[in-house]
Amino acid sequence: MIETRNYSFHAVEFENHHVDAEFSERMAESLDRIARLPNVWCQGATNDPHDARDIGDIDSQGAASRRRTPDPGGAQGAARVLIVDDSAPDAAMMTRYLESIDDIAITSASDTRRAQELLRNERFDVILLDYRMPGLTGLNLLEVIRRRDPDVGVIMVTAFSDEKVTLKAIRRRVDDYLRKEDLTREILTEAVESLLPLVRRRRSATIDFITGLFCGRALTERIMDVVDRLESRGEDFSLLLVDLVQFSQVNERFGRATGDRVLRRIGRVLQDALRPGDSAARDRADEFWIIAPGTDANDALALAQRLRESIRALEFDYGDGAFTVDCVIGGAHFKDRCPDTVEATIEYTHEALQRARTASTASIEVVRY
Repeated sequence: MIETRNYSFHAVEFENHHVDAEFSERMAESLDRIARLPNVWCQGATNDPHDARDIGDIDSQGAASRRRTPDPGGAQGAARVLIVDDSAPDAAMMTRYLESIDDIAITSASDTRRAQELLRNERFDVILLDYRMPGLTGLNLLEVIRRRDPDVGVIMVTAFSDEKVTLKAIRRRVDDYLRKEDLTREILTEAVESLLPLVRRRRSATIDFITGLFCGRALTERIMDVVDRLESRGEDFSLLLVDLVQFSQVNERFGRATGDRVLRRIGRVLQDALRPGDSAARDRADEFWIIAPGTDANDALALAQRLRESIRALEFDYGDGAFTVDCVIGGAHFKDRCPDTVEATIEYTHEALQRARTASTASIEVVRY
């Protein structure tokens, strides 16, 4: 929970946000496109999934999938695109447009519930996201997406033009904003094809530029190294996952630049807590990993308690007041052997974190495996 003291809320201007040059240029073009357009909904839109007959078979939960046959040997390199739109004709149109791109796999979901199910089980490179849908809005789903995969490319494709909505989408780090009225095959394919290299660069990075901690591939490699040592030497190994509580509210209330400052200071706290041989990494927007070889369950619990106390003790000035952040921590301890895959090792730690989230009294949970 975010605690605030003596704080008067003020609007944060868009030009004060910290964005890179490439992002600023794309969003300036997007804003210019919608600034001169009326607030008109796409004509002919429907919520009936049966109208999507030409985008493939639709399951009982409203999802359709079509895969373009990739070039020989290129299946593993196919770009994966998820279309989230409750208008079946619009989803069909975007699918037809994108099929002109080589090596692309297209999946569609007609509601946000189905989209979240797909996101839990699959990984996508680009997500095309409508704004107004049953259940969550596109902005709400964008926040979920960024928590789950901060590196995925997200393009909001909507018939709704409201500058406030656009600015909120920018604050949630949307990569592009397209109006359905203007949409052509050329505009959509260019937006997706230009975004794919950026997504690959994000995911190939090994150092998080905000915190200086490891990220992405480096996190996986370090877990693999420790698992190999555990299997060969029979050492203890603990993996901690630190999740900042309601961190999205920091960006919402105080702006993204302040959110980055919070992440940097928490990164320093984690680095200061490391012992020789330990590693820290940032994963997703608000999750941090501590890889602790030679650490049993009791030591892992003690380390988690120190980390949480240090994070809760931080104060962040903003305007005339200050705020603090809290966290929950899940941990998994392994002795003699780990699960067969790195993914399973990570999943055990996520399960421990979920226990910590749902516990009525404790905010730390370390599980022995």
